[in-house]
Amino acid sequence: MSRSTDELVQRAASLEAAERELASEREELAARRSELETQAQALLAREQELTEREQRLTELRQRTVASEEESSEHELRVAERESQLAAREQELLGREAEVLRLQAGLAAQQEGIRARERALENAERALARETAPATPYVSFSEGLEALMGARPPRD
Repeated sequence: MSRSTDELVQRAASLEAAERELASEREELAARRSELETQAQALLAREQELTEREQRLTELRQRTVASEEESSEHELRVAERESQLAAREQELLGREAEVLRLQAGLAAQQEGIRARERALENAERALARETAPATPYVSFSEGLEALMGARPPRD
């Protein structure tokens, strides 16, 4: 009995440790998710900035057509801005790939956590089954004796 109690205490302690570890991992995932959301917002802001810059470039191109004297100067500026835009687009594509990779990693971690949760739940169910009180076996003769002893004798 004491051995069973000791085993139950050890199992309970290991379950509590696993739960603490799971809670810690959940907090870590929440922090990572928050970081990813922040990065996604920053990427959206940069995308809007790029859209605005593209609009500005279009306006500059229209001005160069109207003015032949300034055309060569404007073309140089436009080419320079386009190269900056292309560089920034490449940077955004790299960051987007990084965000997607991080999201995939998060998804894998979340699946791992779900698997751990299922394993913990299975262990808890198994522990509950093991700790359920066993019903004593009553033989037929013991049952009959109990019935006969419970009734008053007939005259």
